[in-house]
Amino acid sequence: MTSTGTGAAPALSNKRGDAEPEATRSRLTRYMALLRVSGMLPALVGVIVIGTYVSPAFLTAGNFETVLKLTSVVGLVAIGQTLVILSGAGGIDLSVGAVIAVAGVTGAIFSGYGMPGFILGCLAAGAYFGFINGLGVTRGLLQPFIVTLATMTIARGVAFYLSQGSPLIVNLPGLDALGSGSVWLLPTPALVFIVVAVVTHVYLRYTVGGRELYAIGGTEEAAYLSGVPVARRRMLVYVVSGLLAGCAAILLTSFTASADANAASGYELSAIAAVVVGGTALSGGQGGIIGTMIGVLIIALTGNILNLANVDPFMQLIVNGLIVLVAVSLEARGKSAGSREGRRRLMGLATMYAVLALGGLTVALYLAPTP
Repeated sequence: MTSTGTGAAPALSNKRGDAEPEATRSRLTRYMALLRVSGMLPALVGVIVIGTYVSPAFLTAGNFETVLKLTSVVGLVAIGQTLVILSGAGGIDLSVGAVIAVAGVTGAIFSGYGMPGFILGCLAAGAYFGFINGLGVTRGLLQPFIVTLATMTIARGVAFYLSQGSPLIVNLPGLDALGSGSVWLLPTPALVFIVVAVVTHVYLRYTVGGRELYAIGGTEEAAYLSGVPVARRRMLVYVVSGLLAGCAAILLTSFTASADANAASGYELSAIAAVVVGGTALSGGQGGIIGTMIGVLIIALTGNILNLANVDPFMQLIVNGLIVLVAVSLEARGKSAGSREGRRRLMGLATMYAVLALGGLTVALYLAPTP
């Protein structure tokens, strides 16, 4: 009996010893995620403070209503982009801007069947291109960058072909109310964005599918060996990304009562910028919707401030690119801080920014167009 007791004790100790490091790692992961999100809040507050000094029109209700409306469109595709990037394996969706355009045109063609026809046309087109992306990545085993780059071109071409290059008028009862209406002083498009964000956040944090998505993005092989349906989960996020692009097309069309093949050009870059600024790791497995929402607001408010300050639109593109570059640099620097690789990376980043600054100085002094 003594022998049995002595033998059982080490086993109990091992279980406890295994559980404690696992619990510690879990708490550390949660704390790091919280720090990434909370680290964006001071940046958001700083942007708001700068905006109040740049223009007295910044803190007006009308200005914020406009920002929230535009934010809702980019925000929806940023949510889809977050899911795709979280899934790992270089996940990215470059096609969302073009899918918004083709979804809007498709919805306009089916608007003869009323609002249900318009909505179903937009969502069906979005889901179709998302399904194509998912097939290419999960079944064709192609790189997401290449697949979505190709579908971006195809979707934009289809949008131009169907519309013959001319905007299609969408005159439906209730469509204008969707774009200009409000619920409890909150613009309806912003409410749609918030509802979708909350539902997606709950899915990621509190469901088996959400936890499996993080596992796939973190260590795909381990997730597969644990019985996680990797291909099915990854297919789902691309279809959802397409669906959200279709939903964004509905909102964008409601603003102008027309569908244009040129619509949403560059929205994919704004969405990726918001996701990166919000703290989602491009390698997958780390990040979340709350950070993406903060990133969307930072990008949108920064663009709004530049508009209020009458900054050249081409210069705004440069600023947005710099924001993304700095965010990615901070993420990469944080992963290897203190190590030899980190020091080498820091020197490389310093050299890159020095060359970038030299190029900017050269443009400003010698190549800039004269007024």
